[in-house]
Amino acid sequence: MIKDYLNKLVGIRLKGRKKELILGIVLAYNEKWVLTKCNAVDYIVDGYELIAIDKISTIERGENITFIEEVLKAKHVDFYSTPIQLKNNIFHTLKDIGSKYGAFGLEFKEEDCVYVGKYVDSEDDEYFAFEELSASGEWFEEIDEFKISKVYKIDFDGDYVESLLLYANRKLSE
Repeated sequence: MIKDYLNKLVGIRLKGRKKELILGIVLAYNEKWVLTKCNAVDYIVDGYELIAIDKISTIERGENITFIEEVLKAKHVDFYSTPIQLKNNIFHTLKDIGSKYGAFGLEFKEEDCVYVGKYVDSEDDEYFAFEELSASGEWFEEIDEFKISKVYKIDFDGDYVESLLLYANRKLSE
C-alpha cells in the first residue's frame, strides 16, 4: 500500500484522531514505519515525520493534494532525498536522528501533546529511555521511559524542535 505513494504527497489520517490530516511526501518506508517530508501548512515544508504504519487509518490523495504537490514541485522541493536511513530497528533510527539532529518530537494518541527530547537507550524491543526538553527550552533531570508501540509519530528537523534546541544550547553555553 505505501509503495504506491513513494515520492508523492499524501494525506494521512491516524487511528483514533478525528481532526488531523497529516500532509507529507513519502520518502521511505519499511514494514513498521513510513518516513515523510512534512508539508506543515499550505505550501510550506517543515521537517520530517516517522509515522507508525499500524497507527494509519487511511492514506488520501485527492485533487487538492495533487494540486499542492504540483505547487511544491514548482518550488523545486525535493521529493526523493532522505535525511536518514530508515533501519529495521527503530531504536537504531532514533539514535541516528539524535546524532544528526540533536532531538525529536514524540506524539502519541492525544493530538495536542508533543514530547520533545532525545533518545537515550533501550534495553529491549519495547521500551526506550528519553531525555525530555521542556517547552521553555530546559532539559529535565529525570529520564522518561516510553513504550515504542504507543508512539504514533516522531518528528525531527522541524522549526519547533530546532528552535527549542537552539535556545537550550545557548542557555547551556552562558
